[in-house]
Amino acid sequence: MHRFIVRAFLTFLMLPVLSSAARTQEAATGRRAQVQRIVFTLNIAAKEYGLGVAGGRVVNPGEYGEAVDFTAAAAAQYERAAQEAGLSAAKNSALKNDFKFLQAKVRDKEAPEDVRRLAEGLRVSLEKSFGVSTHALPMSRPSLDSGRRIYLQNCAACHGAAGDGKGPAAAALQPPPPAFTEKDFMRAASPLSFFQTVAVGVGGTAMASWAETLSESERWDVVAYLWSFTLSPRDIEKAEKIYERARGRLPGEFKSLKFWAERSELEASALLTGRPEAGLSGEEAALLSAYWRSARKLEAGGEGDSAPQDEIVSVIAQVKASLAGSLEFFDRGAFKDSADAALEAYLRYERIEARAASKAPEDNRYLESAFPLLRAKLLQAAPRAEIINSKSGIEARLDRLRRALDRSSSPAVAFLQSLTIILREGFEAILIIAALIAYLKRAGHADKLRTVYRGAALGVAASFATAWAAQRFLRTSALNQESLEGVVMLAAAAVLFYVSFWLLAKAEAEKWRSFIRGQLQGALGSGSAAMLGFAAFLAVYREGFETVLFYQALLGFAAVNKAIVLAGFLAGAALLAVLFVSFYRLEVRIPMRTFFVATSGMLYALAFSFMGRGLHELQGAGWVSLHPFVWMRELPFLGIYPTWETLMGQALLVMALAAGWAFTRRKALSPEMSDPDGNLVEQVGGDDEGQLRKEIGSRRQNGAHNGDGQQSVPAVMAQHPGLDDAQADQNENYDGQLKHRSEADA
Repeated sequence: MHRFIVRAFLTFLMLPVLSSAARTQEAATGRRAQVQRIVFTLNIAAKEYGLGVAGGRVVNPGEYGEAVDFTAAAAAQYERAAQEAGLSAAKNSALKNDFKFLQAKVRDKEAPEDVRRLAEGLRVSLEKSFGVSTHALPMSRPSLDSGRRIYLQNCAACHGAAGDGKGPAAAALQPPPPAFTEKDFMRAASPLSFFQTVAVGVGGTAMASWAETLSESERWDVVAYLWSFTLSPRDIEKAEKIYERARGRLPGEFKSLKFWAERSELEASALLTGRPEAGLSGEEAALLSAYWRSARKLEAGGEGDSAPQDEIVSVIAQVKASLAGSLEFFDRGAFKDSADAALEAYLRYERIEARAASKAPEDNRYLESAFPLLRAKLLQAAPRAEIINSKSGIEARLDRLRRALDRSSSPAVAFLQSLTIILREGFEAILIIAALIAYLKRAGHADKLRTVYRGAALGVAASFATAWAAQRFLRTSALNQESLEGVVMLAAAAVLFYVSFWLLAKAEAEKWRSFIRGQLQGALGSGSAAMLGFAAFLAVYREGFETVLFYQALLGFAAVNKAIVLAGFLAGAALLAVLFVSFYRLEVRIPMRTFFVATSGMLYALAFSFMGRGLHELQGAGWVSLHPFVWMRELPFLGIYPTWETLMGQALLVMALAAGWAFTRRKALSPEMSDPDGNLVEQVGGDDEGQLRKEIGSRRQNGAHNGDGQQSVPAVMAQHPGLDDAQADQNENYDGQLKHRSEADA
């Protein structure tokens, strides 16, 4: 019965979370994608207009026609976005007039510079009105492996597997698709212009928008891969030699993501040649530009590469921009929009969260809590002074974090960081697995240990698989990782609560004689064994894949020695092994009742902590609302956060434990089944009682083994050192009571 109660409670608890549609996530990311598409369309329109108009007349009708089409398309896209977002009448009217003014300038063939300025002004107005940032530079280093996969799946049919424009579908297309092997064409294009084309498409051609199909990160991956077609293996070898010779003289800006994303190869080569300290000829500068633009050196992140730090600076700047936009919305009274902008700021921060957690865990913990609390205050229209204070606190921590990440790691610091990661993430898993193994040993079910080992091994494998998938497929969605962490944490809380209650029920209701009877009558049920294996799986998987990501981030820093990181990991693993052995030996030596109660209490405490932390993760992802208690301090190590939702979840867990305890106690209470000292024993009635009487009597008469080879009670007790002499005397009294009752009944 108690299992039914526990399962019903867990089902009730998990349904609201798992059925959530993540409306806040969709609002923030969907709105940004819409506005970004409008801005990209405007940028392309301004570019085409500059190619089509000069001196107040059309010099290229095709380019001018595309500029007219793109400005009209941008206006139509805005109409849809404004309607879905529910912009106020005043904002909508002002932006409509801006679009009409831009279209009039294009019709009147005004100066291209005026059109470009108007398009840029519209971008700023759109970002402020919608509360989003349309910053299109890559948030992380592009992945050539990902780009190749995306290209072959989606682009090769038209552009050809070799990028020569001769794909199977190319013959039927007009105009024909461009060839990425044409060096002059590629040298004149910038990655940012390609990125915008992939996002918006090209009107009148087969090139459609891929914004709905490919994430922002995936678009950067495939754009970086396009420059691979211009480099032969010999070019790559020559470029690497040039880089090794000149890298000490290259200014930092030439190694940044921003520099190479915004400039064409011709522009980059000219700038490199114009820096005498680089000591590069025009040919060398061109070859090095192509090499860097393919993201090969950016991807490698080798020593001397400043791209990772440039990315950190860029992300922090974007986070601050989103926070500023959030405050603007708040001042206008648009509290929902301000909260969405704060969520966007948090999502941007999540792109460097793994690095922050590995190198500055204290700052990361602060920010992980500060962002959701700021969103809650914005939604509740808290006093402006509180909003400013929260925003300033976040910005100060971001500055401190940037300085921490900017410092090169010494060997000692890298070792301690690596050691801390494995100890911090593995401590709880080791405690849980040691407790499960000790239980099976104490219960005489050593044959079930493989279930726990398999669960833990699957947890390790799943951790690596999830980390790999997160890096390869989910790289743009920080919410995917945040939500996964939260759901896994809640699942772990549910399973640990079930296991802890199950152990506690044994300690209270079965009262040693029932425990021994269980050994005599049969083995542990397959369902219970599977639950223990699942608990081991979740114990490892809960933090495992995040641990892998943390180590990837730590290894990604240029100054970090890989051997030092490995040494820190091995040292931490050795300490965890010592902890495991020590805890296991302690568990198998303490008295049985103490073992059950202590293990149950530990698992329940972890379930309590996981409940709060899981809900906290989902609050960060926007899946769960957040109503803070400003007077309360958080205790992250206990999973206690000052929000109504997390505390309510933990309160439900406490009430479930209290209800289950009361049910178990009530079931166990029976005055007529107490021993002479008044100690309670399990109530046994009907056929079960008679069977137990006969079994105990028969086995006492037959000595150590009865006729069918089964063990007697003394033999069983001899196998369990946790049952000391005092407990043995109590069991003898219990046998005598059963015998006395049998004679009385006769």
